[in-house]
Amino acid sequence: MLVRRFVLAGMASVFLGLFAMAGFGRAEDSLWQTDFEAAKTKAKAEKKLLLVDFTGTGWCKACKVLKKEILDQDAFKNEAPKQFVLVEVDFPSDRSKQTTKLKAQNVKLAKAYKIEAYPTVLLMDADGQVIAKTIG
Repeated sequence: MLVRRFVLAGMASVFLGLFAMAGFGRAEDSLWQTDFEAAKTKAKAEKKLLLVDFTGTGWCKACKVLKKEILDQDAFKNEAPKQFVLVEVDFPSDRSKQTTKLKAQNVKLAKAYKIEAYPTVLLMDADGQVIAKTIG
């Protein structure tokens, strides 16, 4: 548990460092995209980077901590959308609520980016090339 806390603290430092580059203002209403290709198109159009969260809602304890301590914080929600298009790639405990298309996309992305642990957060350019990676 101490190691997970250390990793999450490191992730928080990375996020805060990235936000230091951004200005201040109001966040968009819809923070998280689930369609990866649409998110890449949006990132290109808005000249932003992608911040992709590979998560496991409902079962991943570290994912819950990341969400609570960082992703659900007002500072994140207000600042992140200014610099990034946020993408959630979720592997929930109850996958029956996801469409077949979304499930297939998420599995394909996890394989393509060699995701081995959750949460994993990738910082990517608008073409989907990884710039930085944190591993939960």
